[in-house]
Amino acid sequence: MAALASCAPSLASPEPSSFGPAVPSATIEPPPPALRVAQTIPAEGDTLPLDGAIRVRFNQAIDRTSVEEALSRDESLPGRRAWPAPDTLEYSPAPEWPRDTTVRLRLSPTARAQSGARLAEEVRLAWLTTGYPRVGEVWPPSGSMQVRADSVITVTFDRPAVAQEGMAGAPSPLSLSPAVEGEGAWQNAGTYSFTPCVPLRGATAYEITVRADLEAPDGSLIAIGPQAASSSGVPLAAGAAGGFGRVPPPAILGIAPADGSDVVSLEQGIIIHFASPMKVTMRPIDTRQER
Repeated sequence: MAALASCAPSLASPEPSSFGPAVPSATIEPPPPALRVAQTIPAEGDTLPLDGAIRVRFNQAIDRTSVEEALSRDESLPGRRAWPAPDTLEYSPAPEWPRDTTVRLRLSPTARAQSGARLAEEVRLAWLTTGYPRVGEVWPPSGSMQVRADSVITVTFDRPAVAQEGMAGAPSPLSLSPAVEGEGAWQNAGTYSFTPCVPLRGATAYEITVRADLEAPDGSLIAIGPQAASSSGVPLAAGAAGGFGRVPPPAILGIAPADGSDVVSLEQGIIIHFASPMKVTMRPIDTRQER
């Protein structure tokens, strides 16, 4: 038994570690993301309705006091601030924005988030409010020199000029000088066409004038405002001329049989093709033969 005991493995205790107890690793928190404007409603470049609020949404919850102190705008355009969400500033008109006006907001880099992050740079935002209906196109174009005598005169606006449901009874937005008898109708809420009942007079300049007292569905007046322009780019003031046309004098486009024809039937009539409608009068035609 003693021999067997001497062959048993040693069960000596392990020596203590020289590294000491384990130390937990330190966690390095990343810095908060920089504060920035994530979205605006309406988007920059879109039209701002006269009663529309501006919403500026940031990429994180903001410190309201710092943002209000960093916000500046045109003092002549009063507005009201509100906070519909922790990351959203709302700026509303009091009571309406002026028509055809640029509304600007500026945020300085002192604006900060609840995390302490700041704007990296100054933010400038701008919107143009709903303007006045403008003449987008006049047909025949302004300055035309070769206008057909049976031309249909059309004025197209850049937005609805009459209510869609009231087009049938809406008044004409234009007048012609010299005056022309004819019938006009709204083709849609932004396009009006005038069809003369008689051909336009030859060698005559016509002036198309757009009315200034026609009220659009949004309450604005047609062709008022310094930026309203005709198709020629000329600004339209109230009642200003929006287009001109010159009808050429009567011209003969062709004669059949052709002048100088050698073989002509004794029963063949003579046809003269004019460039524009002609007033018909019963007068004898000189058909003397040349010998």
